[in-house]
Amino acid sequence: MRWFLVVMLASACSNGGLALQGHVARTVRDGLGMRVRLIGVLARHPLWILGTVLSLLASVLQIVSLAHLPIVVVQPTMAAGVILVPVFEWLLGDGRLRQRDVIGGVVLVLAVAVLARSVPAGEVQAAADGVVLGSSAVVIGLAVGAARLLGAGGVALSVLAGLCFAVTGILAKVVATSVVADGSAGIALGVSGLVGFALVGFLSQMSALQQSPASTVAPIVLVVATVLPIVASRVVFEEAWPHPVVTSSSALVIVSTSAWLTRGRRLSLRPAGSGG
Repeated sequence: MRWFLVVMLASACSNGGLALQGHVARTVRDGLGMRVRLIGVLARHPLWILGTVLSLLASVLQIVSLAHLPIVVVQPTMAAGVILVPVFEWLLGDGRLRQRDVIGGVVLVLAVAVLARSVPAGEVQAAADGVVLGSSAVVIGLAVGAARLLGAGGVALSVLAGLCFAVTGILAKVVATSVVADGSAGIALGVSGLVGFALVGFLSQMSALQQSPASTVAPIVLVVATVLPIVASRVVFEEAWPHPVVTSSSALVIVSTSAWLTRGRRLSLRPAGSGG
């Protein structure tokens, strides 16, 4: 139970940090999307630094929880915390709470509770396939980072960030299981991949936050970042689901509810400052 509380704390830190980062990113001038200079500009704001510290703390707690809990529990629980984003935005004066947000929050809390009960904590095991996947992910990450996707709109940037964070979630599991199994190769490869993908995902997310509110960006990022690790939990890590129907249904409810929360929010399909 305590490890489930750890991942819930990670989710709160992650989504709270995202709201703080979004509050600042919306004030930064256009033209810096997917440029490293954007981070330097944002780092001048104490509130953004606080949000980033919370995000880093969330990442550490996520890795720790992955050493004790199945990935199919950790990733959806991280996604369920998306309901905190509109709450933080409301407190910061960036938006208002909708009836949809309240209903979605209740559904997410219930779904996470059912999910946590359906897959008990157990032994984790390192998977050779995970190391192979990690090496492929590093190559893909370098290619995506080199491309930089200049001119992408807020939705595309959110999807890119979600893909990057999906792979970091998988690699975090590789690192966690390698630590348990004392696999130095898996640790080294996983950490290198984590750093590369985290940087690209972080820059993509900050660029998306320039164009769209955090309450719009967060559900897109978290839905994409949840689906791939759930698939990997069975295919790569061969995690056992004692109640597969309950587990998969709960995860599906979390993902679909998170996506549902974007309804009625402003979506940026084009780059900031583009005409037409």
